[in-house]
Amino acid sequence: MAEIKCGDVFKRYERYLGTTTFVCMESLKQSKGYKNEYLLYSTVLSTTGDFYEEMDEVYVTTIRKYGKVGHVEKIGVWGDGKIKYIK
Repeated sequence: MAEIKCGDVFKRYERYLGTTTFVCMESLKQSKGYKNEYLLYSTVLSTTGDFYEEMDEVYVTTIRKYGKVGHVEKIGVWGDGKIKYIK
């Protein structure tokens, strides 16, 4: 699980959709449908599948448990037009 905030770069693997890398544009927003479901407004940086297109702006659905975001992996921070990877 990861702590995601605005400007963070994260990736998500989804069965049949491939691995997609996103940059978070807004902080977590709670879904109106479920109490522990949250939405991350993000821009697609790259994808291995054909469900998303690069530079699409989408809401990524995730859960929050113990104060951290699940189903995504934080890989870096977006800055100066490139990803600064976490070591």
